[in-house]
Amino acid sequence: MVKKTLIIIGSVVLVCVVLTNGLVSQIVSPLFPAITYDKDPYAVISFLKTIRTNPEFDSQMEVWRDVYGEQLEEKVHEDDKNRLETIRSLEAILKQNPKSTSVLFNLGAFYKEQGDEAKASYYFNQAFQIDPWLKKN
Repeated sequence: MVKKTLIIIGSVVLVCVVLTNGLVSQIVSPLFPAITYDKDPYAVISFLKTIRTNPEFDSQMEVWRDVYGEQLEEKVHEDDKNRLETIRSLEAILKQNPKSTSVLFNLGAFYKEQGDEAKASYYFNQAFQIDPWLKKN
């Protein structure tokens, strides 16, 4: 019974690894020629943004930083920095006008994009309480 369970678990893990590998290869593959042959810094930036959650990100960042310099890291994290600045600006505006549904909704969208589901849900719910029509559309 234990052996059969281990075989099933092993099979499930193997299928997950194969599917993940297939998915990642589809995302990364168009970038590969641009990175390896063209030495395109924008392709490298796109590649690094794509693998940010991958355990290999730090080692890849180090390799490509040696090639393109410190500016590369700034470009890779530029979207995050801009998102944080926008969130700060929206929160400052919200203090001036706490019932602004557009500000509340946009804060929800930016927090969702950042991966903070709790804050996103909070701001979306605040917007929906003020204007229930938003929830329907």
